[in-house]
Amino acid sequence: MTNEYEGNIVGGLGIIATNLSKALVKRNGILLTIICKGVSRQVTVENDSPIRIIRFPLGSKYHSVRSQKFNTAPIVRWLQAHGFARPDLIHIHSLQCDELAKYYKYKYRIPVIYTCHSLVVLERKKSGRTKMAARQKKLIRMANAITVPSQWQKNKNRQYYPFYKGQIKVIQNAVSMKNEMNKSASNPYHLLYVGRLTAIKGIKELLNAISLLKKSNHQIKLDIVGEGSKAYTIKLKKIAQKLNINKNVKWIGKLKPMAVQRLYSSYGAVIVPSRHESFGLVAMEAMANGAPLVSTRKGGLHSFVNMNNASVIRTVTASSIASSIREIWRNPDVTMSRVRMAKETANRYGWIKVSNQYLSLFSKYAKGRRINVACTPLEIEKGMENEAPRPSMDRPEYLGEARLL
Repeated sequence: MTNEYEGNIVGGLGIIATNLSKALVKRNGILLTIICKGVSRQVTVENDSPIRIIRFPLGSKYHSVRSQKFNTAPIVRWLQAHGFARPDLIHIHSLQCDELAKYYKYKYRIPVIYTCHSLVVLERKKSGRTKMAARQKKLIRMANAITVPSQWQKNKNRQYYPFYKGQIKVIQNAVSMKNEMNKSASNPYHLLYVGRLTAIKGIKELLNAISLLKKSNHQIKLDIVGEGSKAYTIKLKKIAQKLNINKNVKWIGKLKPMAVQRLYSSYGAVIVPSRHESFGLVAMEAMANGAPLVSTRKGGLHSFVNMNNASVIRTVTASSIASSIREIWRNPDVTMSRVRMAKETANRYGWIKVSNQYLSLFSKYAKGRRINVACTPLEIEKGMENEAPRPSMDRPEYLGEARLL
């Protein structure tokens, strides 16, 4: 269950949910149904067995934009009417799916695994944050097990929710590698920022760093890829105007994940000035694509960013960011050495390893299902009212299958 999925991805959560599902269904024994939101006015089903994607319309009886949730009753009725079997296990990525997961857990005793990508309580105060934080607290209390992308995130979960005595397992995110080594960017002074436009990302300090660097280097440029609230975006643009760097900064806005992947290697460096990250997927993607990385080591970034593979930003201040950027220009040999080390680092974060870790966790909670062995996928035809008979676990031809939602 995820609010974001391929075709409608906002950030790292959607990228991880999509790539993880594709990695999981390559393993025999997994029948995976994705519940997510869609942009069509009707419910759409993409049936590419053993994976099926059900997209429920945004802003409809199935999904409330105002309350940011999937509406349980109409979704359950739709699933029953179209012959979708109850899952053996629920894997939830997004708070918007909390009530739907709760329904299946308590009505049918289906275990719930919650991948907690970040904690709402750590975000800056904004409209609706208190309610979303309360919902996340309930989801954490309900989950049979929780996965987090870093030890830092695990520590924060234990700090803010000490009542949770269940398993919290660190399963780091993965990245798709490019096999070839990229050539150096044609313009080392052309920099890239990718991510949400929020105060926690250090963008205001980055803009001030660009102003400092411009005093000695008029060639400097910064492209900003990502979106934020209208109010905060306006605030950032006013800062750029006040600093007289409007001509040096380009606000690109939101791009599709594949378009972002094509960008990385054409820039002189990727800048990640975050105050904290639960993992830091943009930094890992920059490493995988052979782009020089200038980054903090805050939060989950600490687990893979270091002096050997990046120019490290020690504090989130304009002067520190500017100093770390200058370092990649002044020491090109060191920069290229770091790029090579970064590729080696990223190569250790593959989807096979990550999917193995998830399968091990799923096997523990989907009792009675040997989900890592072969099975016959369940085919569901459009309009079918009843599920095909499931093989009995007592019959010798049963090889094991598991349905994941």
